[in-house]
Amino acid sequence: MYKVMIADDEPMVRKGLIHLINWQELDCELAYVAEDGKELIDNIDRYDPDIIICDIKMPRVDGIEVARYIWEHDLRAKVTLLTAYADFQYAQSAIQYGVVQYVTKTGALDGIIDAIEKSKDLIKRARLESNHHHLDKDLMKLNIMKSIIDSSLYNIDEIKKNAIEYDISLQKFLALAVKLETDQNDDHLKSQMHTSLSNIFTMALSDSGFESYTIPMAKDMFCIIINSLHQNYKEKIQTICSDIVDTVHSFMNESVYIGISEPAEGPYHLNATYQQATSALSRRFLDEQIKIYPYTSITQVNNTYSAQIEMLIEQISLEIQKGMADTATEYLEQLFSFQKTNQLSEIDIKNVGILIENKCRKFVAAHHTTLSTIYDYQSDAGTDISDSVFFSQYSDVLTQIVLATCEFMLTVSKGRNNIIIDALHYIDNHFKQDITLNDIANHINVNSSYLSRLFKEKTGDTIINTINHKKIERAKDSLRNTDKKIYEIAEEIGIDDTSYFSHFFKKYTGVSPKQYKGSYNKEMSPE
Repeated sequence: MYKVMIADDEPMVRKGLIHLINWQELDCELAYVAEDGKELIDNIDRYDPDIIICDIKMPRVDGIEVARYIWEHDLRAKVTLLTAYADFQYAQSAIQYGVVQYVTKTGALDGIIDAIEKSKDLIKRARLESNHHHLDKDLMKLNIMKSIIDSSLYNIDEIKKNAIEYDISLQKFLALAVKLETDQNDDHLKSQMHTSLSNIFTMALSDSGFESYTIPMAKDMFCIIINSLHQNYKEKIQTICSDIVDTVHSFMNESVYIGISEPAEGPYHLNATYQQATSALSRRFLDEQIKIYPYTSITQVNNTYSAQIEMLIEQISLEIQKGMADTATEYLEQLFSFQKTNQLSEIDIKNVGILIENKCRKFVAAHHTTLSTIYDYQSDAGTDISDSVFFSQYSDVLTQIVLATCEFMLTVSKGRNNIIIDALHYIDNHFKQDITLNDIANHINVNSSYLSRLFKEKTGDTIINTINHKKIERAKDSLRNTDKKIYEIAEEIGIDDTSYFSHFFKKYTGVSPKQYKGSYNKEMSPE
């Protein structure tokens, strides 16, 4: 409702304004009725009115002086002046004070109601403009903070200038790097989840007396700046983060990971604190069970570590070249243990894995094969080393690459021709069954992709065509030399559907089984 104050020195006018106007219907509350302008001004701070209606001529302080007081003190109230004269030219000086309307006391009722409606419209418009102004300023404030965080804005003088203009006052603050880990593919639902998570943080921090700002930074990642740090803030923020992690897991069945920076002062430290928070968050790579990571300096690879790692890489490489999977994985486990025990950074860990992967790539390339041929990069373990989110994924991917390369190198050392002989032998003995490329590869212990490429290279044909040709030759032999029915011959080579057998036979011979048998019998009959 809109609060209204009235001032008029005539008792009858005051009574009329009080009783003849349905204030509730106008969505108004009559807050105070004064006998003159002085009394109204004395009470204006107490009631903080939206609308003022006062007589233009009153003792002590008149209506024009009231309007001037409102204007000079930049108050929000909208003023309507009452006059007993139809000609109020003498009051035109009050226009500069933003008076909404002049209403003559003769037939004043309708005029006052119109003035109130006009005042309400002006108030609504002012509120909208004020809200937009605050929204725009708040948005600009967040954009400036984001620019400092991502180093788009780095000049100290410019940072100070913008901090003053947008009231970015950071006395003692810290940064949270918050990552929501989800398998959800619906972008709209993910956006809703991020909004909910942000709101949870804002409410929890506000309830604990912290001022906070939420700033989206990247996909599935946002920064929370917590300002106004007070005593025991560490324990309080740790508790808030723990509660939120548990809540998200319980109600959304999702995981939230949080990196916490050390405290700092001044907006020019926004970038450094966020870097600390993301650095802390990167430790989740080593242990996915931990969800909250206060900042600590992460160990970098020093000379002692480098020598140990280089020795392990060399041992792993030698075993891979020999095709010794057991010993290669033993050294690999030593490497994994060393990396985790010494708390190496995610980048340093992955760089070692990529180095071993590249060595495997070179070993395979020396035999005119690619690593992607012998190792499926779309396996359940993950896509590749760089994309591994946790250490467990990284170690699984690297182990599978090493094992696949060992298998390939062992196969090469046995002789590639033996593979083709073994494959052909298996086909000869099993072509009547519904065998596949994987069946053959598993039987002779080689990678199916490698077997397929090698078989085509050595025989000039695919394994599937070779199997089918074996089936056709056996069917032709039965058609020529036995009286078996068509369906019996089809079953003999592993085909249950007679129609499909006819289609299959014609595809490879150009004639149907009946036509083939008929033409052969015709050739063999005596003239």
